[in-house]
Amino acid sequence: VVASPLYSPARSVASLPSSGKASYLVLDDTVPNPNFLGTGSKYAWGSLALCVATCSLTSILLGYDVGIMSGALPLMKEALDMDNFQVGIIAGSLNFIAGLGALPFGQLADVLGRKIAMIVACIAFAIGTGLMAASTDFSMLLVARGIMGS
Repeated sequence: VVASPLYSPARSVASLPSSGKASYLVLDDTVPNPNFLGTGSKYAWGSLALCVATCSLTSILLGYDVGIMSGALPLMKEALDMDNFQVGIIAGSLNFIAGLGALPFGQLADVLGRKIAMIVACIAFAIGTGLMAASTDFSMLLVARGIMGS
């Protein structure tokens, strides 16, 4: 029996080796430890602050993209000879694909680890940015936005 650091010692995780596979059972017969977010858990506050900062940065970056694209879309429309429908698809594609990409990539992050998942996301965003800069038509621009959003 291994005591969970988040809860009182009575709330623990027990390994049940009967099936040969590692399985876990949470014994939940007590309330959470009231000191969990107290003065003795500076690491919990640091982790919470890091999670909030990361989520906030993601929202800020998506908002920044919308702001930048609103100024760039008229120039891209003219340079790539796009119609209004194509401009709308390009404007909304990053946020739409980012929403869809969040579903499988959450599981992938659990498998690979959060650090590797963030590195992969940064590399994909950089590749998408390079492809957007090199885009010569609507389809290439849409693929680049898709890579950025994934």
